[in-house]
Amino acid sequence: MSPEEVLVDFIKVRMSSNEFDSELLPKIADVYKESIIEQTKNQQDPSGKGWKSLSTKYAKYKDQKVDKTDADLRFKFYGSDEGAFEVFDYSIEDDNVKFGFADGDGYITNYMEAHNEGSGNNLPERRFIPDDNDAESSVQKINLQKVAKLTAEFLNASTDIEGGQIIINV
Repeated sequence: MSPEEVLVDFIKVRMSSNEFDSELLPKIADVYKESIIEQTKNQQDPSGKGWKSLSTKYAKYKDQKVDKTDADLRFKFYGSDEGAFEVFDYSIEDDNVKFGFADGDGYITNYMEAHNEGSGNNLPERRFIPDDNDAESSVQKINLQKVAKLTAEFLNASTDIEGGQIIINV
């Protein structure tokens, strides 16, 4: 077996091990969870672009309710005891990470999904979950650099980023 084949086999075994799900994926998910929360606090979508301001009418209403006029997706008003990002988390199933809200009745989930997609009852799009269109943004490039570093540590190798892809150096 050539050195390249040994290396590929090593990476395949390492990435398919239980350690991948239990050690690496949670660290990667944490990178994106922290980024999502930070971008939301900054009233920005996953690419770093600012959200549209609240309408004058809604800003006035929100100011009366919670003494704030920010488009902040905090969701801690209308009698809610918890904010959306206090119950924001992820689950890992079959080597996939899924982000969501552990809100029991689904009210926060429905509201946040409607904002992320720009659907629902007059809710403007306020995306917070990154998609493929965000890949070239500076925010997502930083996330990818963090993921590359975590992957390198997991594989005991070094990495580079080239064209939006993680290159593993041995």
